[in-house]
Amino acid sequence: MRHATFLILVVLIAACSSAGQDAQTVKLPERCLHRKAIHHSFPMGPFHFRDGESYKGAPIVKYQINEDGTVSDVKIKRNSGVNDIDRKVVRALFRWKYEQGNGCGIIETEMSVTIDWQ
Repeated sequence: MRHATFLILVVLIAACSSAGQDAQTVKLPERCLHRKAIHHSFPMGPFHFRDGESYKGAPIVKYQINEDGTVSDVKIKRNSGVNDIDRKVVRALFRWKYEQGNGCGIIETEMSVTIDWQ
């Protein structure tokens, strides 16, 4: 059985769409782009590999940070090759909470999840 720990989550890009409008990229105030995660948990192994699965690399996850700090619309943009890892990453992100961002709209974010295999 393989064990892994998650080392770091790196924010790659951010864009904004105002509630009720079509998604569009806009220039946001710095306070909107640098909201801190006030609650974040990382998925824990062991991870279960199905027959034929192998780890292909860090999954990339796309998600939205709402004005109230909750996370929504979590999707795997590039999978890791292991269904259990991807599923646990998505589940963990739905539990994240950020600082409120009044007037920031919805921030779309992508990140890569780096895994340290031990």
